[in-house]
Amino acid sequence: GFGHALEPDSWNPSSSPYTTLCAVNLLKRIGFPPPEHPIMAGIATFLDSRRYLGPDGWQFTIPFDGDYPHAPWWTHRPETHATENIGLTADIIAFVLERFDPASELYQAALPMARRLFFKLETPGPYGDMGVHGFLALEQTARRLGVLEEETARARPALRALVQGTIERDTAKWAHYSVRPSYYITSPDSPYYGENADIVQAELDYL
Repeated sequence: GFGHALEPDSWNPSSSPYTTLCAVNLLKRIGFPPPEHPIMAGIATFLDSRRYLGPDGWQFTIPFDGDYPHAPWWTHRPETHATENIGLTADIIAFVLERFDPASELYQAALPMARRLFFKLETPGPYGDMGVHGFLALEQTARRLGVLEEETARARPALRALVQGTIERDTAKWAHYSVRPSYYITSPDSPYYGENADIVQAELDYL
């Protein structure tokens, strides 16, 4: 796994699910190396260990996060961070579905977790700061791989509404923590680009 401030707001050196997800997302941007590459093998070993994995997913924070320099929200409070587990877990499951052998135990464990997550979309949130992004990653990955077809089809209207409702459209607020269009829409091929083309262009101008 990964630690050591790869997530710059948390300097806990221990491997954690969230910091490992940071590595996964960086690898996704540059093209995953083959499974036998030491980095990929290390991530697989960490996730396969099920460390910090509970019945409803991976933990957003881990014990001892508070013992190292960290942003306030990285203090380990399992009860208050439960909603942040949602997006983290959805994103990790997307990686497992894409990169793990379908016959593996972790892949088989990920499928029912994914179904439970999609079921959450049928109830009001909150889904946490990472929830929508994680749901999008999971839905797009599952759709591309042709798995969980019923669940992804049912999730799409809710996801579209969440994307539309959570993008911050007041550009004056973009200097602070807020959801800019690029958090969800990374290319004109995105299914959410058309109805958000103007605000995407506004962000490009802003950048």
